[in-house]
Amino acid sequence: SAKQNENDDNKVYIADAIKLAEALVELNWDNRGLQVLETLQRKIAAGTPEWTDQFIVSYGLDYLAMKMPEPSPFSIEHFYKSFDKASRFCEVILKILLSLSHFASGIDAITQTLGLVDRLALCFHTDNADVKKSTLQILGIICYNSAEGHASVVHSFGQYMEAKGERVRYGLVIV
Repeated sequence: SAKQNENDDNKVYIADAIKLAEALVELNWDNRGLQVLETLQRKIAAGTPEWTDQFIVSYGLDYLAMKMPEPSPFSIEHFYKSFDKASRFCEVILKILLSLSHFASGIDAITQTLGLVDRLALCFHTDNADVKKSTLQILGIICYNSAEGHASVVHSFGQYMEAKGERVRYGLVIV
């Protein structure tokens, strides 16, 4: 029946969100990892709130946070020098987070995922101006969403300055 087909389609759809979340566990900073991220970004951009919620409850953001830039005094390009598309990797992660920010539950989940906002701020440590701009855009969305979001962004800049090993002025950005 049509109703049964719809239920089966929905199960496959939800299973897809779980599968993509779990694929992030094995993700590496390489071409294959970049392809997984690009697929995820397309799915979230075209997906429904139900798909996105399933991705989130399947620990997708937790797994993604673990694969984001590591704290380092070196730029992303230098730290991941064996992978010539390191800034592109960050760019796709930022697009994923931006797509999630279109859902209220997505912004809250980003804010509440342990370490994600701190790792997000590390995406700013690049020579790529577009990645810097996108990083600030997403941090701005998080900052203005809630008091908790604001606090997490302020904390992330402290972590960023510590990782970079120098003092950087962000007063105008986080006021």
